[in-house]
Amino acid sequence: MTSAHLERAQALIDVGRYPDASTALAAELRDHPQSWRAYCLQAIIGLRLDRPNQALADAGRAVRLAPTHEFPHRLCAAAYGGLGKHFKALESARTAASLAPQLWAAHTTLAMCLLNVGTKQSRLEAHQAATRALALAPEESEVHLAMARVHTAMADSGRAKRAFQRALELDPGNVDAIHGLGVNEVNSGRVKSGSDKIRSAAAVAPHEEILRINTQDSARVWLWRVADWSSVLLIVQLALAVSPIGTMPRFLASLAASAGFLALVGRSYRRLDRLVRRLVWRFEFGSAQSESNQRRAKVVAAMAFADAAVIATPVPLWLTTVSGGVPALGLLQLLTLGMLWMTARRWWHRFNRRIARIWRMWSHRRELYRQSRTATPS
Repeated sequence: MTSAHLERAQALIDVGRYPDASTALAAELRDHPQSWRAYCLQAIIGLRLDRPNQALADAGRAVRLAPTHEFPHRLCAAAYGGLGKHFKALESARTAASLAPQLWAAHTTLAMCLLNVGTKQSRLEAHQAATRALALAPEESEVHLAMARVHTAMADSGRAKRAFQRALELDPGNVDAIHGLGVNEVNSGRVKSGSDKIRSAAAVAPHEEILRINTQDSARVWLWRVADWSSVLLIVQLALAVSPIGTMPRFLASLAASAGFLALVGRSYRRLDRLVRRLVWRFEFGSAQSESNQRRAKVVAAMAFADAAVIATPVPLWLTTVSGGVPALGLLQLLTLGMLWMTARRWWHRFNRRIARIWRMWSHRRELYRQSRTATPS
């Protein structure tokens, strides 16, 4: 039977009144010092307040008081995960799943702990755990959310998107699903719609640091897209400059290319959320490395556009010659070559990363198909 103190504490936790919930739990433990449920609720408060050490201590007491109940083991898994002890977390999650094999929450916890291990085998096992949870509770949004995260780890953005969307169909207010779908869209190049979803999730949970960081990441992704557009403009202007057409037609074509670039950037910028537009110019959330990356995107975009603008002049200022008539490399030419080299190198690395993601996706799909064929009787 659940006591009045436990019911009150649970209600207070649900509305985020953690100090009052702790007071109610203290009263419960004075009356019933062996109440493992009270320690579980205290562990939940520790996890909500990002105090994994405190959560682990309370969950450990609950495990000692109720070693055959799965819930304290799941809380231990979450606390170990918060401390970065992923193998300890996995051990607790396996125990919980073995104690409650018909409970979908135990299998989703196991799937998340397996993902944190970070190997191909652990991702495949996480897919199996998420599939078991899905079979047990197909109408639970958290199950589809776990499957979406598994597919994300497998670099299968299409299936991850469908799982996030299904989670949102079942629970339209699920902040994690909204945030996950937004990150999926930003990484797929849909910065506008993705950043809007991340912003809406951040508005619901303003204290979640990861939501603010990913809002900043949306601004940085947009800046690198502008840098790519600037580099394309530079290549176009360079091609026009060396073309055999006359000076005036070349100049008009160059002006048209520059005007199209500015219109494209302006339209894309205006469509961004107001906060994301602010974060384009200011860095507020994230690490120093992320700030440096964002600053580098601005420099690359500005330098490429400046080079393109000079190349577009009616008089080919970028062509200088020495007295003997042999072309010489001046400062502008060196900058142009440097920009082209940086752009080619950046695009090459991006191409390699994309190939690696495609390979990861298909290698996991192939292994999942092989496992399904093995599990299906002929």
